[in-house]
Amino acid sequence: RRGQTHEALDALLPVLDGDAPWAARHQWLPVIARLALQVERADLARQALDISEAGERSEDSPGRATTAATWCRGLLGRDPEALRALAETFHRVGRRFEYAAVLEDAAELFAATNRVDEARAALRNSLLVATELGAAWCVARAEERLRPYGLRRAEVLRQPEAHWLTPVELGVADLVAAGWPDSDIAHRLSLSPQAVREHVERVQQVLGVTTRLGITRSAVEAHRAAQPSAIKPHRSGSTSGRLR
Repeated sequence: RRGQTHEALDALLPVLDGDAPWAARHQWLPVIARLALQVERADLARQALDISEAGERSEDSPGRATTAATWCRGLLGRDPEALRALAETFHRVGRRFEYAAVLEDAAELFAATNRVDEARAALRNSLLVATELGAAWCVARAEERLRPYGLRRAEVLRQPEAHWLTPVELGVADLVAAGWPDSDIAHRLSLSPQAVREHVERVQQVLGVTTRLGITRSAVEAHRAAQPSAIKPHRSGSTSGRLR
């Protein structure tokens, strides 16, 4: 929290000890990898990855070791798309703190490769969730990491109207989040199937997700809550069930 990266890394090194219980490792290994890369200790980042991959191989089905390994691989491979996909997984299972943290990592990697729009979307979603959780130190850390790329909190959270969803797009997003197929959405909203597909693509772009699975209720509600009141639409009828 105080910007003492070397000290933080030193404090976490016991996690790499072979005697440390796995339950205490999975949540810290990606943090160790991130900190190690920041202080140019790729060897420690690789060690964190090796440990997480060993745990991944021992899992009968993808679990916390797998997500830790995926996160570490994304950091070491400088792969923001892998981290964004992992964020969508965290979103689906309700791991909000991890969602915010991995999107922060993705935002920095997107920014480092000049993918500014994707960096802005990832950072915005990270900041919104971290703020909701009261994780002020995470917000401050994200601001510090992205500031060198010209991305600042106030600017990211105050996006131009082009970065907001229209009322129709929000309606489509609500129905996608509720599990409706495109054909039912088209019938409900009196749109053509092609128009629905285009709206879904636009929603994914604005929310910073790569698949329709990333269009979750929490993501849509966070976007709706953040929209300026002048363009915030009124919600229409229930979307609790599909058309038959």
